[in-house]
Amino acid sequence: MRIPWGPMAVFIFLAMIWCLIPDGGVRGQLVTVRNNVKPADMMTIKDASEEIENIKREINDNWGQYDGAMAYRHMNRLFYISVHFPPQPSTRDAFWERVATRLSQTRAYSSNARRDQTNHNQVRAKFARLRDADDKSWFNFSPTTTSYDFKPLFAYWSRAYNTTVCFAFLLFVCLLMREELLWMELRRFFIFRLSILSLVWPVAIWFYPSQDLVRGVRGGALNG
Repeated sequence: MRIPWGPMAVFIFLAMIWCLIPDGGVRGQLVTVRNNVKPADMMTIKDASEEIENIKREINDNWGQYDGAMAYRHMNRLFYISVHFPPQPSTRDAFWERVATRLSQTRAYSSNARRDQTNHNQVRAKFARLRDADDKSWFNFSPTTTSYDFKPLFAYWSRAYNTTVCFAFLLFVCLLMREELLWMELRRFFIFRLSILSLVWPVAIWFYPSQDLVRGVRGGALNG
């Protein structure tokens, strides 16, 4: 029975790739997410609800003269609330859902109030100037900071690469056997070359042995 060297080579190559895929533990070390809002700074759902209602009431009371300064103060505070809004409970909480919806609606309500002013261009310009000039604006605050560290990945690859070198040696042997060229490689004392190319298999796999040896055999046949 003929040994399926080609499928064996494919299987070995897939095993090499599998070795280079980091596990969940390594992937978990690559990304670190730091929460910029301390748990002690989070608002209670009751406080958030009351402040949202107060802002909406103030928008209603000043609808006809809703200037840019008031609009920015409201919107900046609404962004503060959204950043410090309590996390969603593990079980469904109808009150939390209502307050979260009102928060989104009140932000839209403030935007509509700005656009509804007869001097909405001036209101919008004043709003933008205040937002851009405020270094402590909650518009630009990020609740989390994400950092990346690829050292664990490189350390994993350096360890896994040693295993792939062994697989690469077997892979090349299978390819040589498939082309019936292994004996020629050994006879020419190219076992050293086979070992060296196994060390640099990510490059060698593109030309060895299919192109390198086959070309050599053809050249020898022509010269012979």
